Amino acid sequence: MSERDFDVMVIGGGGAGYAAASTAARHGARVAMIEDWKLGGTCLNVGCVPSKTLLRSAYVWQLVQRAGEFGVEVSQAKPNFKALMQRKDDVIRGFSGEGPEESLRNQGITWLRQHASFVDQHTLRVGEKDYTSDKFVICAGSRTTIPPLEGLDSVEYITSDGAFELQELPRSIVIVGTGTIGCEFASFFRAMGSEVTVVGRRLLPREDEDLTDSLAQAFEKRGIRIVYGRAQAVGCQGPIKWVSTSNGQRAEGEVLMLAGGREPNMAGLNLEAADVDYTPIGITVDEHMRTSAPNVWAAGDVTGPPMYTHAGDYAAEIAGWNVVHGRNQKKVDWRVIPRPVFSFPEFAAVGLTEEQARQGRDDIEVSKVRFDEVTKPIIDRETEGFVKVIARSSDGQILGAGIVGTEATMLISELVVAMAGKVSAWTVGDAIHPYPTLPEVVRWTADQIGKHREHEGHGPHCITDISEPRLVS
Repeated sequence: MSERDFDVMVIGGGGAGYAAASTAARHGARVAMIEDWKLGGTCLNVGCVPSKTLLRSAYVWQLVQRAGEFGVEVSQAKPNFKALMQRKDDVIRGFSGEGPEESLRNQGITWLRQHASFVDQHTLRVGEKDYTSDKFVICAGSRTTIPPLEGLDSVEYITSDGAFELQELPRSIVIVGTGTIGCEFASFFRAMGSEVTVVGRRLLPREDEDLTDSLAQAFEKRGIRIVYGRAQAVGCQGPIKWVSTSNGQRAEGEVLMLAGGREPNMAGLNLEAADVDYTPIGITVDEHMRTSAPNVWAAGDVTGPPMYTHAGDYAAEIAGWNVVHGRNQKKVDWRVIPRPVFSFPEFAAVGLTEEQARQGRDDIEVSKVRFDEVTKPIIDRETEGFVKVIARSSDGQILGAGIVGTEATMLISELVVAMAGKVSAWTVGDAIHPYPTLPEVVRWTADQIGKHREHEGHGPHCITDISEPRLVS
């Protein structure tokens, strides 16, 4: 029996930290979790949960405004911004309260509520006390990135954290950043009635241009102004904040929001004392989520992209398993991490982009089907966008996929499952889907792969030659 205080100590109490601690405890380890802020981390408190709650309210308001398209008369309807923000707080409270803390107690996990830093490879200083452990999992999360803009010190601005604290809807807002956070908040504020301008090189710059161009067209149709270029300087003139770009363009709004993304939260951990290697991108890990130190693992945002809650939880469960099971180590499969954006319309992707897939290959086949080519989106009057599938023409292996359009964040799951199960696009295309439903657009897109050769002998088809690149998004 170990003479140390714990078998496993997990740094961080967000989604990844909880997943790692819970997995290790479930397999018999004596576990401590260190979190000096709030249980649930970014996702629950200032990330996924509040943002998707606000976006749902905005979606309902949009639907009410469009009621006449469906033969429904609505009068005197209006949004209540304060009630909407209160609902967001209530949802967070419903998920937190005593729930997470009680769950930790029930699992026998000790919660230490102070900051942690390494003393050596087997010792953590938590507050003013030292604790020893055989193994560690670092799940310290991430923090908001503040871009180095000229004039920023003299201008009032908000980040996504501050956006959740607004008490009044801004009449106009300029958002610096065209990644996931920028696209989602642009969609929310515009749906609620704000004048919105977003500034960046292009929407979702790491995704395929045909998909992001379609999203940009939908944004502009909704009245969102997109200023293309790298933000360079900011300033204010009375109550109006302005942003200038490197190519001489300018954007203005009453509120300035910085949505430049997030960066790994490694400050103060004293990783050098534990011999844990890291770069500005994050802590370096192998396919088992093990760091350069043999008794230290890491998972979630602190390891860098892809920074999604589901990616962090997935990797943390693997880390939690591997911490306990010295042999029989599990590996991560980065091929199948979906990349959702809950914008209006939604965006989602998985696997390689078309550009990535074509690098060094000449057997790539791409198919696309528009939403307005399928019955259910026409019935729903949700015909923007399309589905795209990227596959290997020789055997139908799905290498990547992207969707822009209604319910994209749900529809992508079918393609994720196909890729995870090593099922070909041919099988997805052959599978019977109920009519009329949205998933048919996924089926018909997959069905186009290999049509020119009629893939003789098609049927349940499993792929064995699978590459596993780690995708950075």
